[in-house]
Amino acid sequence: MSNSQKTICLNLIVKNDADIILDRLQSVHNHITDYVIINIGGPSDTTVPLIQQYYNTNPLPGHIIDLEFVNFGETRTEALNLAKSLSQSEYILFIDPDMQFIAAPGCNLKSYLFDIDDIITDDDVNNFLFNHSVSSCMHYLLPRLVKRNIECNFVGVTHEYFNINGNRIHIDSNKFGIEIIDNCGLNTRNINKFELDAQLLEKELEKNDLSIRQRSRSLFYLGNSYRDCKKYDLAIENYQNALNFDEWDEQRYLENLNIYKCLCFKNINNYEILVEPLYKAIKEIPERIEAYYYLMCETIDKRICTLDFIKVYDLVFCNFSIQDFPFDNNQFTLFNEYNVIEQKFPYYMALFLYLSDNIDESKRLFNKIISLDSINYINKIKLKNSYTDFISKIRPIDTLIQKTIDMFIKGKVKEYKYFLIDTIK
Repeated sequence: MSNSQKTICLNLIVKNDADIILDRLQSVHNHITDYVIINIGGPSDTTVPLIQQYYNTNPLPGHIIDLEFVNFGETRTEALNLAKSLSQSEYILFIDPDMQFIAAPGCNLKSYLFDIDDIITDDDVNNFLFNHSVSSCMHYLLPRLVKRNIECNFVGVTHEYFNINGNRIHIDSNKFGIEIIDNCGLNTRNINKFELDAQLLEKELEKNDLSIRQRSRSLFYLGNSYRDCKKYDLAIENYQNALNFDEWDEQRYLENLNIYKCLCFKNINNYEILVEPLYKAIKEIPERIEAYYYLMCETIDKRICTLDFIKVYDLVFCNFSIQDFPFDNNQFTLFNEYNVIEQKFPYYMALFLYLSDNIDESKRLFNKIISLDSINYINKIKLKNSYTDFISKIRPIDTLIQKTIDMFIKGKVKEYKYFLIDTIK
């Protein structure tokens, strides 16, 4: 080991991952010093022989240990404790088989930690956040690296969180990241995964000694599990129950946003019912983007009356300026929808500008959107076709809106009979 590198132990839990495990081991191989891998698949699991074969060909010291699965929180804690006792590395990196470790060309995590040693030698700095991406459309931050000598554990029967005291550092997302691979790995390979998660969470919620934070979190993820099972009424019920306990604004925001999405999945078409949770989400965090996007979608796609259009237009453009494009939600950590933030939200702003007769502003914003390097060529073509089709079929509301605004401000009308559908050419 070079004296210009830190030492890192890989801590990985596997179960029936034979078809993907070699890719995962290869992705992280150059960034670790040793490994402690936990098998919860039993003696018939064919994953372990492949791991042994890989490390025979690509030698690193390490251990493979069989454990009986209890729940995610307890099993992960035991796996982490085994890594702390069996490895002498300074750091422990814990990932899952559905996580591809990503490093920019020329970047090595062991060297990176050495380079920032003057920052991380502080005893208060003990865990490190990685950016996680899901299908390039959702991003969130989670700790994946911890100093070996620090007391910590995982809390929760599923969707467990890392419980640790101390300060965190963000690992440079331009150099390292975690990509969640859909439909594989410990948390997603079982076809009944969501039903099993719901069962674990229902059992957890039967306990009387849960803290308010644990109860609200379990209700939130129970809502997510039922949503993924397509049991939307149960999902909405649990999101609403979580709102009775939850004090974290980001989670309350997502509970309201997910209620809206479940209503959409149920094919609810009533505008007032659909937008109510969106307005509640915006009230929780006015600076966060996603709810504004869905509100604009409902307003345009359902051809809502002019006064509702004006209300949404005012809400959006009072909180966001096109001069600030491109936008980001980097100050928020929980499930950012980056395809909405970077592309869909500004696109609908361009449509709103067009409808309000700000045609030049609309076209300028649209041209900025399709000039983004983060949007691939095919999506740029789709956006161009969609925008061209929209402006060819819809006439700006122009003077109708202005007259309505003037009359509304003067108190001469409380509602207006015209609808956006009347503007179709």
